[in-house]
Amino acid sequence: MREDYGKVIIIGPERLVEQFLKWIEKKYPSQDFSSAEDPYEVIRKKIDSTPEFIYGLTVMYEGSTVWSKKRLKEEIERIAREHEGRLAKDDEVYMSNYFYDFCVLKCTTAHYDKYGWLAYYSHLWDVHRLLEEQISQSYIDRRDKKLFTYLKNKIEREVKDV
Repeated sequence: MREDYGKVIIIGPERLVEQFLKWIEKKYPSQDFSSAEDPYEVIRKKIDSTPEFIYGLTVMYEGSTVWSKKRLKEEIERIAREHEGRLAKDDEVYMSNYFYDFCVLKCTTAHYDKYGWLAYYSHLWDVHRLLEEQISQSYIDRRDKKLFTYLKNKIEREVKDV
């Protein structure tokens, strides 16, 4: 199901979309997103504080996916812990589609498919390098820069000696 609420698009199962829509209508009546707090960050915090939203919804604000910081962090931790930072090995892929979509849409150009991307970027250190490159770009907005910095630092902490 898809619902639009002003600058916000919500996609997912009907029950979750309606639950999120109810929250956002209460938080931003009359679709007024001009509050002092950044609506993108408010939406991200709401998604991250509700487990079924993290894994069950895609939310976009002003045409940009609101990425779950918690889900990305957990993905980095899982790959570091269970696979020594490797995103794939042989034919086995350890990287979720969500993490792949984040990396492709926010950090790199698209490849033919996920396997082509993984042939070039095979380790969390490759993602770290991509994040560093993005952080250094002057055109990256502050929201992305903040998230990229957080994830880059998370990789540094999780994949110390690998």
